[in-house]
Amino acid sequence: VSVNNEVTDSSLNDRALPNLTDRLSRYAASAEIANTETQVIIDCDKEAVGQRFIDVLNVCAKAGIKNVSLAN
Repeated sequence: VSVNNEVTDSSLNDRALPNLTDRLSRYAASAEIANTETQVIIDCDKEAVGQRFIDVLNVCAKAGIKNVSLAN
């Protein structure tokens, strides 16, 4: 899992994605302070396992990010 081409979590066994959770939680908190809307665009690799996509969605929900879209 990466954010802006920076790997955040690489363990396939850790579904909690702790680094991504931390990063998105900080992003959501900053957006709230700035009174701006959060937005996450997920771009899944064709080879990604479906469960990993769900894991990322779960992290977004945990961080309170509701504006999530998929890249082409």
